[in-house]
Amino acid sequence: MSAIAGIFSYNKEAISSDSLDKMMQHLQKYPADSAGLWQGQGSYVSLLCHAQWVTPESVGESMPVYDSDHKIAITADVIIDNREELFERLHIGQAYRKRMTDAELLIRAYVKWGQDSPQYILGDYAYVLWDENKGLLFGARDLLGNRTLYYMEHQGRFACCTVVQPLLDLPGYKTELNESWLAEFLAIPIILDTVDAKATVYKDIYLLPPAHTFTVSQGTLRVRQFGSLQPCGSPLKLKSNMEYEEAFREVFQQAVSSKLRTFRQVGASLSGGLDSGAVVSFASEPLRQAGKQLLAFSYIPPSDFVDWTSRRMMANETPYIQAIANHVGNIKTNYLDFPERSSFDDVDDILDLMEAPYKFIENSFWIKGILEHAQKSDVGVLLNGSRGNYTISWGPAYDYYGQLLRKFKWNRLHNELKYYSRQHQVRRSRSLPIIAKLAFPFLSRFLSLLANRISPG
Repeated sequence: MSAIAGIFSYNKEAISSDSLDKMMQHLQKYPADSAGLWQGQGSYVSLLCHAQWVTPESVGESMPVYDSDHKIAITADVIIDNREELFERLHIGQAYRKRMTDAELLIRAYVKWGQDSPQYILGDYAYVLWDENKGLLFGARDLLGNRTLYYMEHQGRFACCTVVQPLLDLPGYKTELNESWLAEFLAIPIILDTVDAKATVYKDIYLLPPAHTFTVSQGTLRVRQFGSLQPCGSPLKLKSNMEYEEAFREVFQQAVSSKLRTFRQVGASLSGGLDSGAVVSFASEPLRQAGKQLLAFSYIPPSDFVDWTSRRMMANETPYIQAIANHVGNIKTNYLDFPERSSFDDVDDILDLMEAPYKFIENSFWIKGILEHAQKSDVGVLLNGSRGNYTISWGPAYDYYGQLLRKFKWNRLHNELKYYSRQHQVRRSRSLPIIAKLAFPFLSRFLSLLANRISPG
């Protein structure tokens, strides 16, 4: 991943070299293959980049990029997944496709579709471009929010960056904690930090939400949503379960294959579950055809670990991991136990990386350890199954059971709930009221209000 930043002075006052130097110094702690700075005429707009070369096209790339034909400058942390589709839509000749970088492709998309261009781009990205002809600064964050982009307005200037620290040192800004963010962070027990997707731990510094763009022109900032994960079009109707399976496999294969585009090695964080197991299964064959072997990194308990967990849990997934590797093939397993490390050892590093409080510190030592081993193995792309709970293996069970109840699928609900209760050792009588509330929320609220009205004094 690359680190990028941009500053735009509304009143066209020159941005001091001292401010730019401080921002570049903050970015130096992130690994990079090149670093660059671009300043527009008059020095009232500047773009910065601390770039990593990941894709074959990015090798030797100098970022930021300035397109003199269209008078557009761009700084980007980007890996585009649908390059071939964009090449066709933009009528880009075969001779230019292999060497065209993703940043240059973003410029071509902007020239054709303007501020609607992110709607056509699939992949992981955060980018900022300066449209010299329109006097406009434009930025975007990808649909799933795999990249970050923070921004602020202060003393007639707009500044943005993929990390927070460079913004804190801008002239005149007084660091102040956002108490509302902290209160919500402490109150919400799950991975969601706050209700407001734009809020951060610092007051007046905001996070551009996923699938959003910003536009800064004539002293006015506009933030706009460009996409969502809502279903579009009519439902897919096929003749059999086998056809649905084949259709899913085709889409899933395309999704996994699009993430393998690197001139370095490809790795994967592999557990014994269905999520990461499915990812490596679909990644192995394309890598074999490309003459590469998939490097799998798995955390396992140390040799002196005493398994105190219940029978329905598995502390050591080694047998399942090895079974996946043996069945799929073309996978080199790396079992890592980190006996000398614990969660407390890496607290400071994780907090520094996250730039905010973090809820789930207990897994940090082995996540950080896997990343370090992957870096030593020259891994440019590290796959994982982190979003698989909503696609491959399971989602929130009660939400699913609520759907079954709402659709009056009694037999399936009965069977599913029976196995769920047995597996999790939870009585069905405790689960059913929760499922009923999820299935019929309006009825649940009505009955609650009615009960309150008729209850004694």
